[in-house]
Amino acid sequence: MKKISRRDFVKGTIGMAAAGVLGACQSPAEGTSAAAALPTQTEALQETCRREGGAGEKLRIEIPRHPSTLLDDVLKCFSALYPDREVDIIRSNSEGRIPRLLAGKIDVAEMPYCEELKREGLNYIHLVNNRYMCLMSPVHPLAVQEEIDPKELVSYPVFVAIKKKRRELLQYLRDCAGIYVQEASGEELDGLLNACYNNGIFITPAYYAARLEVVTAVPLRAGITKEIGLACLENPGPYVRDFIGLAKEIYSD
Repeated sequence: MKKISRRDFVKGTIGMAAAGVLGACQSPAEGTSAAAALPTQTEALQETCRREGGAGEKLRIEIPRHPSTLLDDVLKCFSALYPDREVDIIRSNSEGRIPRLLAGKIDVAEMPYCEELKREGLNYIHLVNNRYMCLMSPVHPLAVQEEIDPKELVSYPVFVAIKKKRRELLQYLRDCAGIYVQEASGEELDGLLNACYNNGIFITPAYYAARLEVVTAVPLRAGITKEIGLACLENPGPYVRDFIGLAKEIYSD
C-alpha cells in the first residue's frame, strides 16, 4: 500500500469531518481514498510530528465569536497530526486582539487585515480574500437576485457592524452610489438580525454569512474584497510555525 503523504492526511481528515473550505473544493475520490487510508497509515506520520516538536507547550489560538471560523479545519488537522500538543481555543470579539498578541497572552489570532498589523514585531499571514455579502430577510425584494449592484441599495437601509472597520466599503458605496451606511447595534450577529428583519440590508465580508439559515446572503457586485488571515509575533516558536504552515497548506488550494 502506498505510504500516505501529509497532504493526503490533511485532505482525508477534513473529508471525514465533512466540513470546511477544503472539503468543498476537493473531489469526492480524493477525500474518500485519503480517508480510507488513514486508520492504517497515520501512526508513522504522527510519530514524525512528535519527534519534530513534542508535548509540553501550549498553543493559544484566538478566534472570532462566529458560528464557524476559518480555522475549524486547521484545528482538526493540527490535533490529528500533533495529538500530544495542547491547544487552547479562545473565542473573543476583535477588539484588543493585537494588544493581546503583543503582550504574549495569545500566540495566533484569526483576523481581517488592518493597518495596525504593520506594527513592528507582528507578522501577518494571508489566507483568503472574501467577497462582501448582502444579508437580508428571505422575503426582501432583493433576496431573489444572484448578485446585487450597489446602486440597488439606495432604496433600503444599509448597515454594517462597526464603521471604523469598514472604511474601504463605506468609501466605495459613497463613491459609486451615494449610499449612507448606518452602524448596526449590538454584536455583529445580533446586529445583522436586527437589521435584516427591519427591511434593512446588512453588509459583511464574514465567511460564515452564506451558512446562516435565518437570512438570505447575496454577493455584492463590488471591486473590493476583505483580506482575512492569521496574526502572530515575529520569529514565532515551532508550535506556531507548524500551525501556520498547516493553515497555509489547507488554504493554498
